Amino acid sequence: MGKPKKRVSPRIANQVNRDFERLILLSIVSAVRTANAPWECNLIGRPCWDPRIVAICVFMKVSLCKTYDGIEAYLKSNTAVAQSMSVEQLPGHSVIARGMPKMSMSYIRIISKLVTFQMRRRGMDIAVDSLGFSLKTSSKWFNIRIKRKSEKKDYLKFHIVIDVDTEIIWHFTITDWKGADAKEFKRLIRDLPHIRKAAGDKAYSSCVNCQAVTDKGEKPFLCFKAN
Repeated sequence: MGKPKKRVSPRIANQVNRDFERLILLSIVSAVRTANAPWECNLIGRPCWDPRIVAICVFMKVSLCKTYDGIEAYLKSNTAVAQSMSVEQLPGHSVIARGMPKMSMSYIRIISKLVTFQMRRRGMDIAVDSLGFSLKTSSKWFNIRIKRKSEKKDYLKFHIVIDVDTEIIWHFTITDWKGADAKEFKRLIRDLPHIRKAAGDKAYSSCVNCQAVTDKGEKPFLCFKAN
């Protein structure tokens, strides 16, 4: 029988959560201020919100896993957020919702790199893996050999590389279901510093990927394919 788990004090847990949220906010604000604005302000009509302020609110919503109403309530109750942006008022849920689709993938990558840049360290152990997200569409075709109509649900593949110790996601790519996983490996580790070990399943196994790992002074641990 194992030992009973000790209950964490709610006071300590709340303090840790507040400190964690503060660090997230400071990292996002610093990254957004360093990068260019995600879009240009519309000069026609009524004055619009600063794109950088809206972008910070969008990233805070995603980081804290809140709904649009939830992030609006959080921003109103937390005065530190407005103070860090040097503003007296923050946008509401409707403005944040309109700003969400304006976030381009290239801008998200820039902010992701700026946020994680200071956390990089030499001698990391990394792991590479992928996950599929199904779509509403599907592909249909007729197989002449077996004379049967086939159908397959379409999906996107999300490839990530993480630090095994800290679980920080260093880089990610998104491909369709027809793309080979092995081709994404070099893109995932391209901007990483010197690391120790790189692990991945057989989908990423190839001589090119093993050589890419060796060129960085690493040891590849990629599962062999059956063929």
